[in-house]
Amino acid sequence: MQRFSFQTGVKRSLLMRLSVAVATLSLFGFGVLSPMASAAPADAPAGAAQFGMVDIGRLLNDSKSRQQATADLQKLQQTFYAILRRLDQGSARFLSEADTNELAGLYEKEKPTEAEQKRISQLEEKGDTLKRELTTLQNTAS
Repeated sequence: MQRFSFQTGVKRSLLMRLSVAVATLSLFGFGVLSPMASAAPADAPAGAAQFGMVDIGRLLNDSKSRQQATADLQKLQQTFYAILRRLDQGSARFLSEADTNELAGLYEKEKPTEAEQKRISQLEEKGDTLKRELTTLQNTAS
């Protein structure tokens, strides 16, 4: 697991969204099974006991919808980790949690508008300014 050193609220927010996506995928996988398990053959006589085996692992792994959902989930995970890396490499750790959340939301957009690009630049510049102030204060003799 990778470690990122900025606000825990931002990490928690992105990782919570990823966890919700994983939970949704899990519930979806089990939802696929319930209609199949209750289906009985049409030619079965009334009252006759029916027995059979279902390879649940194969059923889940071969499901095209599950494979697509898994691919989407992996893409989402890569996107969130890219956002976390981008925030960690920049000066985002010097911003307030609200500004960091806003910046993360702007980073998440694939094609930000010109106004959003300008806002990204403003937030990054604000973080750089705060970083420079901290460095100046650390290097100033008391």
